[in-house]
Amino acid sequence: MVSEEEARSIVAMVADLLSTNEDVEDDRIVGLLTRRGIPALHAELALVFLPTAFARLVIRKHGIRFVNEFKARNQAGRWIPYRLLDHPIYAAAAHLAAQLPPAKGFAAIAKRSAELNVLSDALDAGLKVKGGTYKGLYILRVSAEDLGAEGRLYWWERLAGRLTSA
Repeated sequence: MVSEEEARSIVAMVADLLSTNEDVEDDRIVGLLTRRGIPALHAELALVFLPTAFARLVIRKHGIRFVNEFKARNQAGRWIPYRLLDHPIYAAAAHLAAQLPPAKGFAAIAKRSAELNVLSDALDAGLKVKGGTYKGLYILRVSAEDLGAEGRLYWWERLAGRLTSA
């Protein structure tokens, strides 16, 4: 797994790219990062975790809670849960999001989040969202095998219902 220091560096680099290149596709950003020496796995995770962390600051204001997990599919097709707050890249992204004021760069990054798009669609449809729980962050471009066992959320932890405001 990536160190906290490496995670902060990766997240800062991705934040800079996303805030100044709103319409650039993920594949292009991953390519830019890998050419700068960032492993593709870390680049992919930063592209999901950074917008998620930024968007959650906005979404939380609507009274929505979040489950502290993300899922990645394994080769057998099963979704494997992992603890979100324990992943250094997400932790670095959440820390950066909390430090930034809601400026142009903040909005550009948050808008890349699937969670914010879901909230926007729900509000546009007139749905009441206050008190809801967002239960799913599914990583599509990284496999559970890529992530390994570290940070994996086991069934007994899920049974305990570890709900946080990640």
